[in-house]
Amino acid sequence: MQNSLDYAAIKDIVANKLRGELKTTHLIDVRGRDEVQSTGLIPTAINIPLDELESALKADHESFQKTYAVSKPLQDHTLVMYCKKGLRGMEGEKRARQCGYTNTAVYPGSWDDWSKNTKEQKEE
Repeated sequence: MQNSLDYAAIKDIVANKLRGELKTTHLIDVRGRDEVQSTGLIPTAINIPLDELESALKADHESFQKTYAVSKPLQDHTLVMYCKKGLRGMEGEKRARQCGYTNTAVYPGSWDDWSKNTKEQKEE
């Protein structure tokens, strides 16, 4: 079963992570590095391109840390996947479950929804 999170839930996760809370929840952007370089990430997210996701989640902690500059999520941590529009995020969530992660979710609105909502808030 797949858990879907909306903009408000992602905004809350980001706010809590920025306060140093939710250390066991990880936002993972599965877009390619070139896409992320042109748009940026949701704050606190890490970029693990979809084609690297399985090998990254199966890597040892030291290799993961060296490649992604953050500690590897433990299998009981919560992983929230997103991409540009949601399809790769859903595939990433499926692959994470196949790698043994049981607390997974997807942000179906993904980057497009995040950027639209944050832009609207800045204009208010």
